[in-house]
Amino acid sequence: MKFLIVTLNYCPEITGIGKYTTEMAEWLANRNYEVRVITAPPYYPQYKIWNGYKSAYSKIKIKNVTVFRCPLWLPLKLSPFNRIFHLVSFLISSFPIGLLQIKWKPDLILLNEPPFICAPIVLLLSLITKSKTWLHIQDFEIDIFLGLSNNRHGVISKTIRQFESIVTNKFTIVSSISKRMVEKILEKEVASNKAFLFPNWVDTTDVNSGNNKINFRKLWNINEQSFVLLYSGTIGNKQGLEIICNIASKMQDQPNLVFLIVGEGVGKQSLVKIVEQNKVSNIIFKPMQPVEALPSLLNCSDVHLVIQKKSFADSVLPSKLVTILSVGGVSLITADLNTELSNLVRDNPNIAIIVEPENEKKLIDAILSIQADKKLQQKIKSVAREFAVKNLDKESVLSAFEKQAIGLVN
Repeated sequence: MKFLIVTLNYCPEITGIGKYTTEMAEWLANRNYEVRVITAPPYYPQYKIWNGYKSAYSKIKIKNVTVFRCPLWLPLKLSPFNRIFHLVSFLISSFPIGLLQIKWKPDLILLNEPPFICAPIVLLLSLITKSKTWLHIQDFEIDIFLGLSNNRHGVISKTIRQFESIVTNKFTIVSSISKRMVEKILEKEVASNKAFLFPNWVDTTDVNSGNNKINFRKLWNINEQSFVLLYSGTIGNKQGLEIICNIASKMQDQPNLVFLIVGEGVGKQSLVKIVEQNKVSNIIFKPMQPVEALPSLLNCSDVHLVIQKKSFADSVLPSKLVTILSVGGVSLITADLNTELSNLVRDNPNIAIIVEPENEKKLIDAILSIQADKKLQQKIKSVAREFAVKNLDKESVLSAFEKQAIGLVN
């Protein structure tokens, strides 16, 4: 069986879509399927081509996966319309590489969203090769774009959404990473027999294995008695991480309270500037850490901050959350009622603490409440770990995907 995967992000990127796409492709290759990936050079989350790579065409074999890299344009400053040009550049450059796959005749073409803009090309390729198609939605890209451009209503918005619905319905199957996001697929008039839950996963044996070898507190001169609140991952615009700087500034009088921000992204410099201008002394910034150091990093903190803006609460689901749950972390999540994150907490009491997004007072109160309640911390750790083992184990999730894919092709 032949799998063709079209995705903007692939290894060596270690966060978000790149991480999961790489693990999926390599897992399939290890099971003796033929796997090809059409992707871009690594650029995320800094939106700069990584050292050692060029924005040019290349072909390489990585762990039995054939990887075609296509050039793309990267904006110096992100904006909704710059992002469109960025995606169009990948559409144009990847089109001829897609045509080269006609002779290979894939059985299943999987498109990761983003980039949804490649969907018509994927459907054209499937029409020629008579292959099945799978759209996997990590982020509702069009919802995010309309939110950022403040154009949620009107003729243009309606036209874009109609186009999205028509194209999405042409895929053999459409999946996403959470129950609420699958519901949003159905809201886009996709037939229920096409919708599939394909959650992000975690190697539940790895994150609690012998990989906890680095004492990050000692490495970064953080007192062992400090109460550490960690944000780890992409530092972009949709998280609204300015609130961390604001509450840290207001909590400088709290002894042994440390905010640790580990990651990279287009929003990092603005956060650093806020901290410097306001002379906030209890925030530490550190760069993205290697994937093998992730268990040690997560286990060095007392609370994990999962921060999002209101407008993105149901368009994305933080991929970092599955790993936090697997290590038995105490998550403090900002999300509105009836979003996927709030439903997770509602359906699994004591799996995490949830507060209203963009509400500094409630976030501060929640931090102090967790810090003071050791029994609550232990309860959350236990429930989180149990949930991850039962629902997010890598082998279980990918085996379910494999079974569905085989059923489609057969």
